[in-house]
Order: sequence, then C-alpha cells, then structure tokens
Amino acid sequence: MPTTTAAPKKHKKRFIVLWVVVGLLAALIAAFLIYTGIYYHADADAQRLAAGYDVQIEQRDGYIALTPTGAAPTTGYVFYPGGKVAAEAYLPYLAEVAEQGYTCALLQPPFHLAIFDTGAAAGPIADNPGVTTWAVGGHSLGGVAAASYAGKAGPAVRGLVLLAAYPNTDLSQSGLQVASITATQDTVLNWDTYEASKTLLPPNTVYISIAGGNHGQFGLYGPQSGDGAASISAAEQRAQVAEATLQLLAGL
Repeated sequence: MPTTTAAPKKHKKRFIVLWVVVGLLAALIAAFLIYTGIYYHADADAQRLAAGYDVQIEQRDGYIALTPTGAAPTTGYVFYPGGKVAAEAYLPYLAEVAEQGYTCALLQPPFHLAIFDTGAAAGPIADNPGVTTWAVGGHSLGGVAAASYAGKAGPAVRGLVLLAAYPNTDLSQSGLQVASITATQDTVLNWDTYEASKTLLPPNTVYISIAGGNHGQFGLYGPQSGDGAASISAAEQRAQVAEATLQLLAGL
C-alpha cells in the first residue's frame, strides 16, 4: 500500500523546480536590462549642431524625421544607429545629408540595438509615399541591420551605406549601389571579418577610407571603449561621411 507522504514530496519537488526556473528567468531578464541600460549617450552638442542646418526635425513613431526646409524630395535615406548608441548621436550627420535635398529618417531601435528590429526602415518608407527612391545605411551593428533589410527590401531601396560595418547576408547579386566607409584609426571594427565579407557585396561597391578617423567619430557620442585615437576632428570625419553618402544618393 503506497505511503501517504509520496504525493506531498512530489509536489514539493515540482514547487522547487518551478522556483528555480522562475529565478533563472528573473536573473536573465535582470542581466539583459542591465546590459541594454548601459549605452553611449549622444554628446550634448549633437542636437545643437543638427539645429544649425536648414532642415525640419520632427519626432515620429520609432524614428526622427529630417526634411529640407521648403523642399519635396523624391529620394530618401534611412539610418540604423550603432549598437548601444543613442540615435541622437547621428543627428548632425543626418541633418547635413538632409539639407542637401533628401528626406532622412533616423531610426530609434528598441534597447538601442537595431538587430531587434531590422525591418524598421519600412516605417518611414511607408510614411513618405512621395519619396520613390531610397537608400538605407547604418553604423557598426546598425550597418548589419541595414544590410539585412536592403537584401529583402523591394525595388524602391536601391542604395546601402555601411559605416564601419559589413553584411551578414549575400548582396553580391542584389544590384544595390553600395558605399563601404571605414576609418584608419578604427580598432573596434573586426578588420579580418570586414575583409572577408567583401565577397558578399556587389562588385561595384565603392570603398572609402577616412585617414585619421576612428570608430566613435562616425557618430557624436564621445570616446568608445577599445577604439583608436583619431587624428582628425569629429566634424571633419562627419563631413567626409556625409559627402560620401551624398555621392551615393545622387547616383541612385
């Protein structure tokens, strides 16, 4: 005849297992929130510099819209920020591009990680039906997200700008116009992987190296851990990146 203590012991064991699982999940969630809660903030000057351009800057659902004052552009550019970097750090760069006659959208990904929403560019593209030609771009991990989106997007997306970034999908036969921009003092970028990934890009990809630039100065968020020391100013690097971006947009 079975003992009367068997059932209570079984329930107690299940209760302990349940609490162990709950505890592990809570620890994982806490670790994730701590990890994503530590990120690079935009420099205090970022918004002030962006405001100096002749563009309208508006907060939209999930992105910041930048449009040239008094213009109705037909070409646009959507940008994915670098991983764990506040989107606002790229406002001066996008404002410089927008002022030259382009609709720009600076995405604000969840947890400051673009990989959580690689399809986010679809939002601003849908919001601007008058813009018929698009390019997408991104910095570092944001460039990976941009490349992923570009590889799946429709014919309206014709260009890709990679800032210290490389694709994780084969775009060699995509027909995209691509500009791959790096900086000589960048010690954050995995250069071996970058070189190996060139086979994933179209053969007509334009490669641009910014002498004296580093990884962090693709945005405006201060020094980045593990980065090299730049020998040019952030403003000079930003101007070169904007010029290369404008050349690509003009050719779409």
